[in-house]
Order: sequence, then C-alpha cells, then structure tokens
Amino acid sequence: MNLYEKTEILLNSYKIMIVEIKNINLEIESMKEEYTGCGAISLDEKSSPTNAFTSTVENEVVTREKRLYQLEKLKREDIKTIAKIDNAIVILSPLERHCIEMICFKSMQYKEVSKELSIDYSYVGEVKHRAIDKISHLVCI
Repeated sequence: MNLYEKTEILLNSYKIMIVEIKNINLEIESMKEEYTGCGAISLDEKSSPTNAFTSTVENEVVTREKRLYQLEKLKREDIKTIAKIDNAIVILSPLERHCIEMICFKSMQYKEVSKELSIDYSYVGEVKHRAIDKISHLVCI
C-alpha cells in the first residue's frame, strides 16, 4: 500500500476514529465501575509446589488491567492520528480543505461537492488527489 492510499484510508476513517474514542471512553468508564472483587475461595485456587497460588481476584485484576491498557493504547493511537490529520489539513488551500472535509469527513458524493463548491464534477477528483498528495507525508510519518 502506497502513501497516498494509506492517507486516503485514514481520512475516510476520521469519523470512525472519533466514534471509536468515545466508545473506548465509555468502555473504560464501565470497566472502572464494575468490579466483582473478593468472594469466597473457590476450588480453583490451589497451592502449587512452589507455594504460589492463583487467585480468582488476582486473575480478575490482571485481566482488567491488561484490557484497560489495550483500550488506552488504542485510544492514544486514534487521538494521535486525528491530531496528525488536523495538523496536516492546515497546509491545504481553502478549496482543497473543503473538498477533503466534504468527501472524507462528511461522505458526500463528488456530484454534491461540485455543486456545493461550484466547480466542475471532474475537477473534484483532481482537487482531492492533489490535497491527499500534499498531506500524505505529514499524516503518515
């Protein structure tokens, strides 16, 4: 996959990443609120020859911490990608920026974009291509 294609995929995923961040925040909040905690000793908790034991409570805490770490990592990656896109878009001309926002962020068709921006239908694709070329090295570093 070349730089142009990767950038286009990221631009088209912009709205999804924003929703994903919100959902991750909800999941993290939910995980922090729910906690089974201590209970009676189960028959699964047995001492090993090294006198180490496996506790269901310890397992729950370790599993939860791993999941929280994974969610936080995914959230940080999405936030960084969104910030890169936002930073890169600043270098675009107003026409290029509007074109990218309409096509990639608002999922508008070329016909709608050409009507909205009062430009020829065939020129919309050229503007989009030029804009993605301009920002691809900034978004995909």
